[in-house]
Amino acid sequence: MNKLTILAVLLLLVFQNVTIAQSDICVQNSNLKREKFRLAFDTPNSSVLKKEQLYSMFSYSQYEDYNLARRCYFASIPLFSLAAYATGFGVVISNIGFFDPIIILICGVPALALAISGTILIIYSAKKLNQIAENYNNQRYTSHYQRNIQLNFGFTQNGIGFNLSF
Repeated sequence: MNKLTILAVLLLLVFQNVTIAQSDICVQNSNLKREKFRLAFDTPNSSVLKKEQLYSMFSYSQYEDYNLARRCYFASIPLFSLAAYATGFGVVISNIGFFDPIIILICGVPALALAISGTILIIYSAKKLNQIAENYNNQRYTSHYQRNIQLNFGFTQNGIGFNLSF
């Protein structure tokens, strides 16, 4: 009875891995899209890709562009927070009765500058992620006609792996 149980568990593990491998192949043949400020495959039940998956899919420069876009997005969050704080402080001061144009100017100019900076970073990040997804999708369709061979090495969910693109 123990041998039968061990055999059943082993078969279950083998068929589970085959199913995962088949679904990975189907997903890798899909286009990329920007999902908010992350990248995901353009499939009906697509989930956001993790950094390890992106590292194995992209070349080094594409992965660095992705990291730059993500850093710009994260840098915009404190800028918007500080802009909101400066605006709120200016509103509170003006409602208390200290309606002085200099105080409004001291609060308004930095708030406006921070909001503009945050908006520029958000727009840059969104455009960069869209460009990365578009370049990846175009590369997939035109790679059959190119003589560019790439060998990528990186970490995967199961350990270390190689990716040969030709």
